[in-house]
Amino acid sequence: MGTRTIGIVIEGAAGRLGSTQHLRSLMAIRGEGGLPLAAGDRLVPEPVLLGRNPARLAALAAAHDGLRWSTERDACLADPAIAIYFDASATGGRPERAGAAIAAAKHVYLEKPIAETLRGVGSGPPRGSRRAEERGRAGQVVLARTAQAQKAL
Repeated sequence: MGTRTIGIVIEGAAGRLGSTQHLRSLMAIRGEGGLPLAAGDRLVPEPVLLGRNPARLAALAAAHDGLRWSTERDACLADPAIAIYFDASATGGRPERAGAAIAAAKHVYLEKPIAETLRGVGSGPPRGSRRAEERGRAGQVVLARTAQAQKAL
């Protein structure tokens, strides 16, 4: 029975949704030692904060046990330690950001709405391979558990 970490980059981490809801929930899961897995191991989220404002990111990271942070999306998507891309930033450009994450073979979780217009939803992020889509659902399970943890707070 061991502990495994899973890197989750949170774009828009310094914004209202990223910092007050999602990051708080991921930190609660970390504080509890992670999520139990069927084999007895525990899966511990390792958040990486991504945004535009270095000062806000650095302050938020320091307030949460010195989390990693970055202003470089491409570097985060290229990082093999990051398995999940979570977009909690402004809606504009979300399909393109999600497409970049899919192209980087990351699991993708998008805050609602996924696009600004119906046309944007239709063009949406490109679909990944069947395997990538299955892995994406697995990532959503991790974040769904985050919502359960948040309700318990």
